[in-house]
Amino acid sequence: MPPPGDCFTMIRIAIIEGGGETRSHLLDQATIQLGRDAGNDIVLRDGFVSGRHGRIRAVDGRVVYEDLRTTNGSVLRREGRLTPVDDRSLHEVGLEDGDELLLGDAARPVILRVSLLPDPEPRPMTDDSTLFGPMANLDVTRAGTVDELSSRFDREALLALHALTTGMGGRLELDDLLEAFTESVLGLFRRANHVAVYLLDESSGEFKAARSRSRDGHEDGRPLSRTVRDQVLACGRALSFTDADEDFDMSVSLHESGVRAGLAAPLWNGRRIIGMVQLDRRGSSLGAFERRDLEVLVVFAHQAALAIDNARLHRGLQESVEKSIQGLVRALDAKDHYTAGHSEAVAELCRLVAREAGLPNGEVETIARAAVLHDIGKVGIPYEVLNKQGRLTPEEFRLLRSHPDMGARILEPFDFLSDLIPIVLHHHERWDGKGYPEGLAGEGIPYGARVLAVVDTYHSLVSDRAYRPGVGAGVAIEELKRCAGTQFDPRIVELTVSALVAAGLLDEQAESEEQPEPATTAGATR
Repeated sequence: MPPPGDCFTMIRIAIIEGGGETRSHLLDQATIQLGRDAGNDIVLRDGFVSGRHGRIRAVDGRVVYEDLRTTNGSVLRREGRLTPVDDRSLHEVGLEDGDELLLGDAARPVILRVSLLPDPEPRPMTDDSTLFGPMANLDVTRAGTVDELSSRFDREALLALHALTTGMGGRLELDDLLEAFTESVLGLFRRANHVAVYLLDESSGEFKAARSRSRDGHEDGRPLSRTVRDQVLACGRALSFTDADEDFDMSVSLHESGVRAGLAAPLWNGRRIIGMVQLDRRGSSLGAFERRDLEVLVVFAHQAALAIDNARLHRGLQESVEKSIQGLVRALDAKDHYTAGHSEAVAELCRLVAREAGLPNGEVETIARAAVLHDIGKVGIPYEVLNKQGRLTPEEFRLLRSHPDMGARILEPFDFLSDLIPIVLHHHERWDGKGYPEGLAGEGIPYGARVLAVVDTYHSLVSDRAYRPGVGAGVAIEELKRCAGTQFDPRIVELTVSALVAAGLLDEQAESEEQPEPATTAGATR
């Protein structure tokens, strides 16, 4: 967004032909670079387009296109008329709404269509008004606006703001945060019966619906007025509007969507707009919202923007750390080619069993993520021990048995992986208490670790290892059943069989007599 207090036109660039897949970019920065190189704001995949082909700039209230003296050039097409952007125009031309830019090869150019979203004249709000007229607005990006508004809050608004910030503060999952925000907003604004949150999709440059719901709790995906959206996102202004507004030709679109009156505010984090929130009343006519309502929504939206930024940053760090740890898993696969892909396969089987058990999706994914990382501790075990074909010495066996504890230690510094640690640490415990590292027994073993113990053993039995060949699925299941009640939770053995049969991975009538007998389950999962 522009600096506080300065509003310029927002630009939509649609790639309508060539340059890769057809797509649209909604851009709010002062300069937009485009070309073939990956570092451009808009990357055009075409061999006739230069690496840095051109730029679109906002200059003194105008929007201009500059050709960067390219080999194949640029052409402006306006209402069918073609104008080269070359020496005669000093390689620069002013843009209007609906213009098209033709770049690269003259016979098969990349074609971009330019849409300019207008910058409306703000309508001032008088201090003595208690109700807004149609399309009244507040400049949210002006320095100090949020602090000034919150300083005028009454006790009710301050308590509501405190409850909101407390409720969102500890939520680092974006879906949970948005749910808390929409609930708080509907709880405070009793005259509204619908709220929608739109967030910037960094990959596409477009603002997309992230949460939309009515007071009764149902999701409601009906879009907000395009005019309201464009005014909020283009200039960083919070708006009050009604379906009677005719100045911006909104009455038709609002009326068709059932909106009678509403408020909209940008999610302004102090540096840029990352989205917007619309609060409205649908189906009933109770007059416009009050001035206080818009001011409160502006402050609430600012707090939500800060929390959303924090959640996205946290998620980005999570993804970075998880990728690093998964890199260790791949390093382990390279270290022991017999078990390459074992963790991913076990994770998929764990999903099947956890779903068969009827666990919530969150718990299913926790077990699956732990399964991917369950052998991460083996990165500290020598290659010779992991791939030894004969029996392990007592010292080698002691070293191998240390991998659950080593895995837990690797994950321990990362708070967001804390749910995985008990599963990784205890996946070699036994139902009868004779496992390791802590000798837990029965239901004292974490449920996810019990699932992982059965699935890990099953996949190990059917896979070839350095020290023995794999066995058939039927034999592996018979071995799990034989050890149910001693090594394994009997119920999870039953669920594993059911899940494999349901997924078509096991014939329920599989014969085991002609299959080679496995070693022992203890030896199956080194």
